[in-house]
Amino acid sequence: MPFDDNSFNHACLFTTLEFVEDAKKALSEACRVAKDRLFIGVLNRYAIKGVSGGCGDVHASIYNHARFFSVWGLKYLIYDLVGHVPIFWRTVCQLPLPSGKFAHSFEQPFLQRCPFGAFAGMVVILIPRFRTRPLTARYQPSHTPREVPGMTAASKIGTDDHGSALI
Repeated sequence: MPFDDNSFNHACLFTTLEFVEDAKKALSEACRVAKDRLFIGVLNRYAIKGVSGGCGDVHASIYNHARFFSVWGLKYLIYDLVGHVPIFWRTVCQLPLPSGKFAHSFEQPFLQRCPFGAFAGMVVILIPRFRTRPLTARYQPSHTPREVPGMTAASKIGTDDHGSALI
């Protein structure tokens, strides 16, 4: 992508990874341009309902070339790319029930940590990585230090050829 590293606070990939050629490369780019968090939403490979779930031929043709992921597969990809970072995930639509008040009230507190929901959402907290290189720090005293009584010659601060103090 034509953006600098850490250009955005967050990056979001919702039902995107299923349709890209190289999911690892897409995740890598999202991690590169995001500085704080990465939000991922995928159709779950291990959904109890199944992806097409009785939607007929329309969805079957859309998902013919899709690649589906599981919570574990996504975690593996993330850890491989950016190391062991904090990851939080939930799933929704676990039960093959018609959506309604009962299904929502039952699913909300009990089943969202079940990895078999139809849709999985994940938040990845990106930990900044810094590349450092040693820099030479020169110190030029504004005045010549006076001798302190009791200081020996071996314990004095030396100077190099340019008059900079060596510590």
